Amino acid sequence: MNLKKSLYVVLGLIFFAVGTAGIIIPVLPTFIFYAEAAFFFGRSSEKLNAWFTGSSFYKENVSPIFEKKGVTEKARRNLIINITLVIALGLYFSRRIVWMKWVLLTVWICHVLFFLFGLKRVSEEPEKV
Repeated sequence: MNLKKSLYVVLGLIFFAVGTAGIIIPVLPTFIFYAEAAFFFGRSSEKLNAWFTGSSFYKENVSPIFEKKGVTEKARRNLIINITLVIALGLYFSRRIVWMKWVLLTVWICHVLFFLFGLKRVSEEPEKV
């Protein structure tokens, strides 16, 4: 395994660990970290990618959004709440650094606008066959 693939494995494992912690800790957005883990696992090894995309972690948190190309209203609300909590935490710890507050607020606004208008809404009802 070359250095680049090794780096991808390490980054994938880090994002996977943080995303898994996000299942338990509500301020960590699981989807974002799992999507990053999928990206890095997909570039690191076929075995890791197959394991991750076949796992219940991926199927419950990432797959519905990628397959439907959208999110339910509940998922959208959770994404907005999670990013708001994370940004609020950042604002609290950077309260004396004015430029950092502006950066964080800009990031928050961009995320909220994307979650509200950039993601397609899908029905929470199961599809009829």
